[in-house]
Amino acid sequence: MTIRLGFILTLALLSISSTPLVIRYVSDAPALVLAFWRMLTASGLLWAYSTIKHRGSLSNQQRKLILLAGVFLGCHFACFFVAVRNTSIANATFLGCMAPIFTVAIAFFQKKPTTILTYVGLVMALLGAIIIQGSEITFESNNVFGNSIALLGSFFISLTFVIAREIRKNTDTITYSRMLFFVAAVTLLIISFFSGDSIFNLEVIHIPWILFLGFVPSILGHNLLNYGLKFVTPTAITSIPLGEPIIASILGFLIFHESIPKGALIGGPIIIVGILMVLLNQPEKK
Repeated sequence: MTIRLGFILTLALLSISSTPLVIRYVSDAPALVLAFWRMLTASGLLWAYSTIKHRGSLSNQQRKLILLAGVFLGCHFACFFVAVRNTSIANATFLGCMAPIFTVAIAFFQKKPTTILTYVGLVMALLGAIIIQGSEITFESNNVFGNSIALLGSFFISLTFVIAREIRKNTDTITYSRMLFFVAAVTLLIISFFSGDSIFNLEVIHIPWILFLGFVPSILGHNLLNYGLKFVTPTAITSIPLGEPIIASILGFLIFHESIPKGALIGGPIIIVGILMVLLNQPEKK
């Protein structure tokens, strides 16, 4: 893995780590509505950028695959946003980061080679996350729905990245992401409609947070993860969010002056080593 790619993926991690904090902070806005406007904003920003700098076009086959990936991404965000509102942030974040388990399983059934060190690194990263969040993770009966929906969201995002891996072999990142985010927004619009949530159920004070979600965790987060898919496997990309507990501990200390949990001092380095093992043992394209 090059230094440049490492920097890009680190920036992506920092960006996506802000999502659960914003979802919980803007608690008076419906979760699905917030997710819809996030995706629509991200798509709009990328389409606006494309008018300034022309991007490549897509083939019919690529459009079909992006349509499928976009539906799965929309389902992922619907699950994750709802999960944050129905369980603890620790539960939603941890269970929402189980995607690498699914991508490894998919790669196994597709008979794609995976190194032993990748498995070891993945187990280490998961162990580190458990150490950090172990005291906060609960599986009480009132959290069952939120926990289940968070895990389902992990499955959907794993499918998104597996499909994206094939598309990104010969597709520009912006061209791919702008359509992906738009399809995800349409998917969320449909889900919101059937759940009875109006997409206009927002207040003016929510607009800055929607813009934040559209730019930071979406364009600087997921868009950069889409970029990384051209160089490393979906398992490597889905392992990146396992670093979220570290970022959450640091942000809690800097913003809310909360003491860093002892578990973070132990689990943090384990997560970092685990993620590095996964990334450094991937077949990287030049």
